[in-house]
Amino acid sequence: MSDNETTNKPAEEIIEEIAAKEEAVFDKDLIEEKEVSQPEPEILSLYNRVQKMSVSEKIKLAMLGNKQARDILIKDSNKLVSTAVIRNPRIGEDEVLKVVNSRSVSDDILRIIANNKEWMKNYHIKWGFVQNPKAPMGIVLRLLSHLTEKDLQKLAKSKNIPSVVATAAKKIVMQKAHH
Repeated sequence: MSDNETTNKPAEEIIEEIAAKEEAVFDKDLIEEKEVSQPEPEILSLYNRVQKMSVSEKIKLAMLGNKQARDILIKDSNKLVSTAVIRNPRIGEDEVLKVVNSRSVSDDILRIIANNKEWMKNYHIKWGFVQNPKAPMGIVLRLLSHLTEKDLQKLAKSKNIPSVVATAAKKIVMQKAHH
């Protein structure tokens, strides 16, 4: 699939097309989940193998891969690859929390996370989301009403978030104090 073919299609459609193709076959160590953490040289070797893959192979691996493969692919500069990782049915809340807390994640990925009701039930994910400066402002402002007063006070004093969020958090704290 050429770059010209992919630019006019929605990401979902492209990911589904690539995931449906049977051409990519991966070693078991890229697909099967591991209970124990891998030693560093093995992770580095996995990283090198992933970097040598084509975009369509990376997308396919993002949909089928294990946690170690997803950890590498979520940081890929191609948004189709990172979107495919978030759409992997095996991705866990712990991985989503890690993504939400990452300052290098794209706002597109954060929007996908925000649209997943199951993930957004998790308080830690909401808290990480509102603290992420790349998070879409409209979603962040909606989430403020779901935070504890203690966390709203922290946000109101924080210098690491957009001033709009800090001001909105202060406003909610003040409203709660008057009621």
